[in-house]
Amino acid sequence: MYKLYHFLLITTFLIITKTAYSISINKIEICKDLDYKDKWNCSKLITNNESINITGLKKIMVVANINNSSSQNELLIFNFKFEPSKNNNFSIPDTRKTSSNVKKPLPQSKRSKTNCNKCSNSEVIIEISSSPTYRVLIYDTIDQNVNVGNWELEIFNSKYEKLYTHSLKLIKKD
Repeated sequence: MYKLYHFLLITTFLIITKTAYSISINKIEICKDLDYKDKWNCSKLITNNESINITGLKKIMVVANINNSSSQNELLIFNFKFEPSKNNNFSIPDTRKTSSNVKKPLPQSKRSKTNCNKCSNSEVIIEISSSPTYRVLIYDTIDQNVNVGNWELEIFNSKYEKLYTHSLKLIKKD
């Protein structure tokens, strides 16, 4: 009886542990739209904390290869934070985009916690199927007159545990 109880306890622990940590990032590539070659590759990557000239830039592309070892679909949250480098006389609303392609305001509890009243968040929520190599392509559209400043991409699991972070700075050089 003791051996059966011990076996069930260990099996339950392993199942719970596997479910809790079932989603991970195999590989991530971040690039400018001009450096995006085909469906799943960037020819030149943007390194963490790199300064990028915004002239001619239309999109920041994110190509992710995800491992979902769970037998269930899992949510993955891509959050783009933007902090303008100059004072704008307007604010960009925080938004959330789901797989149904509906944009809606981001809940207050998930918005930027900085002291910047002109900062904005753009969140994309994607349902990841069970797969060792699920591929995702997302992008954020850049307005050359507005989006000069600091950007940060954060990727969270459905419990808002941070899995990845990448920062860059968009600058305007004429």
